Amino acid sequence: MSLLQQFRLSILLLALALLASISYQVIGITIDSNGMLNEPFGLIPLAWLCLFSAIFSAAVTLFRRDILKR
Repeated sequence: MSLLQQFRLSILLLALALLASISYQVIGITIDSNGMLNEPFGLIPLAWLCLFSAIFSAAVTLFRRDILKR
């Protein structure tokens, strides 16, 4: 099994984290005429969740790969 296939979930989650972070920056923060702050706040925790999930997934994959080598 190739390295890319083993880490496909980690790579996908990392890509989602980067996409959420970039989307947050591109959408930006605005203040409307009533003084209300408009920002895509939900993208911040989504990016962190995807990032930590990618790290955890990669660690589990490395651990399983090491166990299967023995």
